[in-house]
Amino acid sequence: MSIELEAIHETLISRRSVLDFKRALLVEKQSALSALEEQIALLRQAVDFIGKLSEDAQLAVLTFMEQLLSSGVQDVFDPAWSVKLELTKRGGRPAIALYLDQGDGMVVEVPDGVGGGVQQVLGVLMRFAVLYLLRGQRRTIMFLDEPFAHLSAAHIEAMIDVLKGLVATYNFEVLIVTHQQRLIDVADIVYSFSNVDNKTLVERLR
Repeated sequence: MSIELEAIHETLISRRSVLDFKRALLVEKQSALSALEEQIALLRQAVDFIGKLSEDAQLAVLTFMEQLLSSGVQDVFDPAWSVKLELTKRGGRPAIALYLDQGDGMVVEVPDGVGGGVQQVLGVLMRFAVLYLLRGQRRTIMFLDEPFAHLSAAHIEAMIDVLKGLVATYNFEVLIVTHQQRLIDVADIVYSFSNVDNKTLVERLR
């Protein structure tokens, strides 16, 4: 190969690396956007449910949700953290504002003021809260798609403990789609999906 061809080859490899990196960033952003949309949909469900209740019942429901969310973020991130919920209006329609109190005078609104990992944990906890509230109207099974992709290994371990506690307390079924081996290790039932010759193969591993 001539020097000129080698240079062109290296340039092409470099450009492909850049494109692969940009593609990975785009996939991550799409995942974050999807999670945010799901969180908004859950909040809307909660708002619709709470809006039909009396003032005393609304207060009781918000207190329950705050306690569940606060307990989760305390177990995963920091014992000083707590979550506050507020019924409000946005765009002329009822809404729930979600705030994270980090215990040092720093209160941020979710999702704007928190990272992807905190959003994921709060999203899972919010699903549990909403499913519990709607348990008489829908099956108590929760589907999670790569729920801890933005969490560190230590935070994943803590969130696994939180998840197990919630499942035991509220008697939910949880179906998780993941590539994370740690989640696979702790699952009761495991299926592997692979694509071979454009066919999806399913194998039960446990």
